[in-house]
Amino acid sequence: MKIVFGIFVVVIFVALVLGVVVISLPTQVLQQLNQRVTARRRSEPIGREDGTES
Repeated sequence: MKIVFGIFVVVIFVALVLGVVVISLPTQVLQQLNQRVTARRRSEPIGREDGTES
C-alpha cells in the first residue's frame, strides 16, 4: 500500500506542476502575441493585415 500511496502522491505533484505550467504559459504567450500585434498595427497601415479593405 505504501507503493500505491507513493505513486498517488507523485501523480498529484506532477498534476499540480503541469497545472501551474498550463496556467502560466498561455498568459506569457498571449502577452507576447499582443505585443507583436500592437507592433504590427503601429508599423503597418490599418486594414492591410486581414486584406478585407482594398
